[in-house]
Amino acid sequence: MVLEGTVIGVQIHHLAGGQAPKPMWLWASKPIAGNLAEVNHWWSMYLRRFDLEHTFRFLKQSLGWAKPKLQDPLARGFHRLRRH
Repeated sequence: MVLEGTVIGVQIHHLAGGQAPKPMWLWASKPIAGNLAEVNHWWSMYLRRFDLEHTFRFLKQSLGWAKPKLQDPLARGFHRLRRH
């Protein structure tokens, strides 16, 4: 399957904490060429998704859902070997 779309390069001028910005690339299925409002729309959608994903990641870690619950001692040893 091939999905047609356009890759949009976004240049960030300022990041919180004084970090150096890295290049950002967003994919859009049906962009309108040369429309700044369209680029702002895709950027805001990216930020919303980023916020949601990190919120769920934080919640899962806080609740201990990110840790494997291994009951078998042999499985626990295998998991410990795989992490290193």
